[in-house]
Amino acid sequence: MTGADLENHLERYLELRRALGFEMRIEGRLLRDFLAFLQERALAEPMMARAAVEWASSRGGPKWQSQR
Repeated sequence: MTGADLENHLERYLELRRALGFEMRIEGRLLRDFLAFLQERALAEPMMARAAVEWASSRGGPKWQSQR
């Protein structure tokens, strides 16, 4: 899956959630941040799970980590 594919899926997901009544302001920002994190590292699909854990624990302290 390419970066463009991931961006497209993310936008479609956010549109769906917003259509269901969720604001998705913070969540959308966090998901875009995660996508940028993945793209900066040019990770292959099997590495994404490890990258998700690395990203979630990378910054912000316990409050932000719990929201990720």
